[in-house]
Amino acid sequence: MEKVEFQQNVRSAQIVIEAPQDSEYDYQIPMLTFNEPEGLLPVSECYEGEARRLYYDVTGAGSLAAMMVRGTFDCPLIEKLVHDLVRTLECAGRYLLDSRRVKLDPAMIYYKDGSFRFCYIPFGEPDFGSDLENLAAFITENADGSDVSAAKMAARLYKAALEENVDIESLERAICGDADEVQDQDEDELDFEEYRMPWEDEEEPFADEKDFKEEFPLWSEVIEEPERRPLIKQRKRGRRKKGTASSWGDWSAFIAENGS
Repeated sequence: MEKVEFQQNVRSAQIVIEAPQDSEYDYQIPMLTFNEPEGLLPVSECYEGEARRLYYDVTGAGSLAAMMVRGTFDCPLIEKLVHDLVRTLECAGRYLLDSRRVKLDPAMIYYKDGSFRFCYIPFGEPDFGSDLENLAAFITENADGSDVSAAKMAARLYKAALEENVDIESLERAICGDADEVQDQDEDELDFEEYRMPWEDEEEPFADEKDFKEEFPLWSEVIEEPERRPLIKQRKRGRRKKGTASSWGDWSAFIAENGS
């Protein structure tokens, strides 16, 4: 079991794992350090006396375990987690890394910049099957109870994780099962009642608009187009009638007095 510590200061946050004295992981750390494979946490190696430690940068990221303290798994979150995991495993293989060494502990899975990132530990005996089973159980326990689709997706994922030789295709099928189930379902068994509008249950259509408004007053208010009025009241223009005084009064006496 690796010794894991968490260090944080004003500028950074890191996971620190002390490597065993007799551990030999040859090219793996340089591969991680210089290439930074997609989906894996950035890592650096540091020697402190005879001790050898790996520092994984988690600055600005939040762990999956912390997210589930107050949150739950819905379908988009489960899909995002599995897709990012599959992509990370494929990327690790392209860099000749052992994908079984990708840790699936919720406390070591971090979310940052719209994607999940995983911790790669190059030493120790990997047990990917057991880690995946524990992660699937964690998702199932924290699935949104009000979302039936999320519960079904979590159950399919847990069932796939229990397989003896689970592969990437099994994980992808687990989160894409809803489409297959709907396609195989007979149309006669589908219930579209909830998508019917209120007036579609009537045997006969309404005779006129008045009957419709009396039966469904709220719908009629939404459908009825509101009266349009000008934002600014326009001033009426036209000639003033002869013999009427203007707004400035009668000027005839003033003009006669001044001889104009």
